[in-house]
Amino acid sequence: MIVRIFKSGTSNGEAPVNYLLSMKDHTGQPREVAPEVLEGHPATTIAVINGIQRKHRYVSGVLAFRDKEEPTRQQMHEVVDSFKKTVAPGLLDRQFNSLFVLHREKGNVEIHFVVPMIEFATGRGKRLNIHPPGERNLALYEAFTQVTNHRMGYGQVSPDPMRAAISVTDRKLPGSKGKRRSAHLLQQEIVQAVQAGHANNRNELVQWLDDALGVTVTRQGQDYLSVKMPGATKAMRLKGPLFEADTDYRSLAPPKSGKPGTVMLTVPEYQKALASLDTLVGERRAFNIKMYLSPRTFPRTQGAGSASAATLKPADFTRATTKEKTMPIKKTPHTERIVEDAMTTAKQADGEQVKKPVIASMEQATQRMKAMRDTGTTVTSPVPSTAMDTIHSIQAAIGALQQSINAAVADMANAKTPDEAKKAQQQLAALMEQMARLEQQLQEAKVRQINEAPSKKLKW
Repeated sequence: MIVRIFKSGTSNGEAPVNYLLSMKDHTGQPREVAPEVLEGHPATTIAVINGIQRKHRYVSGVLAFRDKEEPTRQQMHEVVDSFKKTVAPGLLDRQFNSLFVLHREKGNVEIHFVVPMIEFATGRGKRLNIHPPGERNLALYEAFTQVTNHRMGYGQVSPDPMRAAISVTDRKLPGSKGKRRSAHLLQQEIVQAVQAGHANNRNELVQWLDDALGVTVTRQGQDYLSVKMPGATKAMRLKGPLFEADTDYRSLAPPKSGKPGTVMLTVPEYQKALASLDTLVGERRAFNIKMYLSPRTFPRTQGAGSASAATLKPADFTRATTKEKTMPIKKTPHTERIVEDAMTTAKQADGEQVKKPVIASMEQATQRMKAMRDTGTTVTSPVPSTAMDTIHSIQAAIGALQQSINAAVADMANAKTPDEAKKAQQQLAALMEQMARLEQQLQEAKVRQINEAPSKKLKW
């Protein structure tokens, strides 16, 4: 498994989401298998992205599994959950939006994702970037990949030691496609020269490039070579093991198995990768807590006298994190109550007046429980399945919530004052929390529907 981050992120929300759900791939060819939403709601993600007024609106990428890596559905969800906890530690799911879509390209599993660059924890719509620039971020993704592959029993990602990669600066300059093409052709020639013994180290490579190909080396760094191709006006910088000063080319031979990416971590290597991941995640968690969850201090206003500066606690915008941890969604006892709460939240978001249900008397409750017990223990006739009714009621609640979520996102985007934006984001956070509960209950109801066998009598 490897993680790739795409360079897009400035378009409207329809562009990335429609691509993920399209029946055509990036080349315009029909997909063999229809995309499947693993987690999230496409309409919500589109609305959230379109509500962001900044230039950079979202981060997109893919968790790509290689040949013969066939994760189960449960493992896919575990990887997605682990990925979110790694790139956005300290934040709950309802404090940011994300969409994960499953693709099966040519038999391989690919989980594409889109994460809008906005958080809901503070109520101020701060920028949230799960892929910030810097070496620490790259190290975080590398450690996550190593640890995940080791835990799933997959081989580590082994970069091609013979690869000729152009520098990041060259990739951003005009004409970068031509440079990549030239680097690829040059790589093929160099590999043949190394395998034939014409170049055993970088000094011999520099001489061979000039003599055999007419390629001029304009600069030599510790970990790169700058070369000018015949007829080119500017040089390009090449990086990789081939172009490092101290590389012994005999050590770049492919593994005996001939299959890259099959090397497993040793126990010490895994412990090192795990320690690195824990450290990097801890750093990002501390940043997120400081940025999004710490109390906000306001400057003293005129007439405040000796009053201290006002502070705004995260609890003013969302429930405390500790409460969420002690009350996991899956432990909610009654699906009906969850659906009722969700519909209540949706109606409140639409400005409707909601009446509380009337509590039955003790006698009525006792009679109802007795009837349910008698029905549940009757074996003379099959017990009718109610799983489908439950699924329908949950889906109806999800539909109502989705409309309210779209309205809340629109209110957030059109807010004219900070108070209006705060209110809209609070409402959006509450709606997304209810949506998460409903999704969990919907999955459980579907499992019950599959497992139910109404034609069989109960055995005692």
